[in-house]
Parts: sequence; structure tokens; C-alpha cells
Amino acid sequence: MAANSYNIFVVIDSDTAPAAGCAAQLGTFGKVHEANSRQELEAIKLREGRVDALFVAFDPSQVSTTVLKRLRTEYAAPVYVLGEVPLDAVSDLYGAGVEDIIPVIDPTWLKHRFQTQRRPVAETAAADQQAAATWMPVQLTDEPATNTVEKTIVVVSAKGGEGKTSILSQLGMALAKKGFRPVALDADPAGNLARWIDEDAINSITQFKDEQSKRDKESLDAMLAVHRQTGLRVLPSPLKSVEPVAWTTIERALLAYRKFYSLILVDLPEGYTPAFERLAKDYATDIYFVVTTDRLRIERTREMANKMIERGVSTKKVHVIINKAKKDADVQVVRAMLSQLGFENIYELPYHPGLSDADQVKLRPLFSDPKSPYAMRFKQMIGKSLKLKLGSSEGAGKFKGAGANKGKPGVKKRKKQPYFSLALAKIFGGKKKNKAGDDD
Repeated sequence: MAANSYNIFVVIDSDTAPAAGCAAQLGTFGKVHEANSRQELEAIKLREGRVDALFVAFDPSQVSTTVLKRLRTEYAAPVYVLGEVPLDAVSDLYGAGVEDIIPVIDPTWLKHRFQTQRRPVAETAAADQQAAATWMPVQLTDEPATNTVEKTIVVVSAKGGEGKTSILSQLGMALAKKGFRPVALDADPAGNLARWIDEDAINSITQFKDEQSKRDKESLDAMLAVHRQTGLRVLPSPLKSVEPVAWTTIERALLAYRKFYSLILVDLPEGYTPAFERLAKDYATDIYFVVTTDRLRIERTREMANKMIERGVSTKKVHVIINKAKKDADVQVVRAMLSQLGFENIYELPYHPGLSDADQVKLRPLFSDPKSPYAMRFKQMIGKSLKLKLGSSEGAGKFKGAGANKGKPGVKKRKKQPYFSLALAKIFGGKKKNKAGDDD
């Protein structure tokens, strides 16, 4: 990607609905980063060389004009405030140098504001012909990961329609947004993970059938489709084939990308396949076993769970996700059955109406509905199952790693910071404010 040829946007406190919506819209006009700490913001500026605009989620009870001034001054970039702002605060915000207040994300406003500025390289004549969904290879291959972890995560289900691909795509996007740079290998011809990231599948995992194919990083990166908003990299599935992907093909792809990427996600076809067994025993550090409470599917779930145990798959690395949970009684039936078989890591994701349509591949409640019970449970599940510290903000709606201090004796809860959000507090430090809102 040529230098200075695209906008660099930073969204602060993107777990809020206005910020999440803004981040999704901004991807059309440039490159979007999330920052919830000063360290993250500085890393973005150092990596990109500049920041073109800052978008700050507004909370009526938590705002500091002093902090907004410092953001604007230190990063030499316009600051936009997102969300509903009371009338008595408007003059103070504009007085602090805020460029504009955006109560509702309007694509027309964004287009008018940013389209005439530095446009993304992808918006060339060829890209214009194929619109925003045009596939493009990874551009930021030399960009160091903000966070690193060595994991191979396999996602599987006993039967189709359990929500396996939906969970894997949202998991990958969440990890990518937090700087882990995951690569998702789609080995499920029926899964179509590329559609979940709004990209066309030009290449596919079947290109690893050839044992002599190129394995240098540039060639590997060129095969990946990239989600514009989060940076999730995907090696697509073979959409023109209904044949299962051979284990040797999956293994070659896995070993090739593991040389350059430490976090690999693998989407497998339904059922206990030979490929699943080999991955589960030889490579997987974590297995997400997606099930539902559908009584007609419980027997299939039991059969696959039993087979895992019979074939020596360690239940300690298996994380059971009871997806689309509605009635507590049905959840308890599935939980009790799996617990009796020896599965200890069991999580629940409540039913979300937006995911009821199997063809609705563009809705991602984790981002589009971040305060929903589904999104909150999803974030908790990621932190606890993978034991990754995905953030330090408090509250069920924030990413938290395993071993949080909740309920532990001798650990004091942080008091709610007045005048500015926790995300902004972490960027500029939690200085005490006097009643006038100025630094003491």
C-alpha cells in the first residue's frame, strides 16, 4: 500500500453502539483502528506515521474538554464526538476544538466529509467497477502484531446449522481488532467464510493440494481475503466443490501459515471427520464444539461427544458453546448430558433474532449490537475460554481475560471516573478533576 494514500481513522471506546456503527461505515473511506488505551493510540500513530481523524464515543456523564483538547493537539487531527449530546454541553465541546458532533451515523455525511480526502488504494478504477466488496490481498504484511499468542483454534459442530461459521467469523474479527492478527483457514465447502467478511473468494485452500506450491510469505499473503474493518485474514473454502477438503491439503496450509502467523483458526465441516481427529490430536490448542438445544440434534451431539472421548481427544481443550439458547430447561438438558460425559468448559450464547436466518451472513451482533446479552456473553466466552487479556475495561460488555478480580477479597473495584470515559482516562491518565472540570 502506497504511503499516505488512505485515511487513518482511530475510534476510541468502540464497544459503544455509536462508535461500532461509525467504525463499520468508516471502512469505506480509509483504514480504521480501535484504541482503548494510550499505548494502543501511540502504537497506531507510530505504525502509520499519522492519524487523520479521531472519533470519540460520548457519554453525557463522562466527558472532559481538557482531554479532547489534548487529543486534538497531540495528534494534530480533527476530533469528532459520537452520540447524543445535551444542549448545555455542545458549546463546551466546540470550544474545546471538536470538529463536529455526530449523533447518528449518516453514510452521506461521511462520504461528503472524507471521500474528497486521501482515498484508499483499493478505490482505483478496477475497484470502482466491483464496488466496495472487491477482494484485495493482505497489504500490511510487515506490520507487527500488537498482541501475540501461539494458538491453533478449531471450530466444529456435530451437524450443520449450529452457527459454527458465524461464531468463528466473529471470534476472528474480535481477535483481529485487538491486534492478534489471526488467519482463518476455511476447510468447510458449505461454510463460505469469505462471505462473512464481505469479500469474494478468488483463491482457496485447495491450492495446497500441490505439494510444490510456493510457500514464501508474499505468496501466502496474496492468497488471503481481508476483512476491511478488522483486518481478519481468511483463506477461503473451495466454493465450486462439494467434496471434502483432504487432510493433507489442510495440513499443508496450516503448516505454511504457522511459519508466519501464530494464531490460526480452522473452520471444519460438520461431524467427526478424519481431518478433525488429526487436528484435534496433533495441532489444536483449543477446540470450539458448537451445539444447540434443538432436541432433534441432541443425539448427534451426544454421538460426536462420545466419539471424541473414545478416540482420545482431550476434553480439557474442548470448549462447548451452547448456541442459540432460549429456554433454560433445554440448556440444562444439554449441559447435564455433556457434563456427565466429562466436558467441563461449557458456555452459553443466548438466542439473537438477527441470526435466525441462515442466509443472513452480514449481521454480526458482536459488533452491530455490542450491548446485547449475546455480545456480552460472547466477549466473556472469548476471555475465559482462551485465557486472553483482550482489554482491561470493566463491565460485561468489555473484553476481559480469565482470572478477573471480580468477587476476590482484598481487591477494590475502580470508581467510575467523572467527566471522561475509562478509555480516555487510560489514554491520558486518571488525573483528578475539580468541579469545574479542569486538572488539579
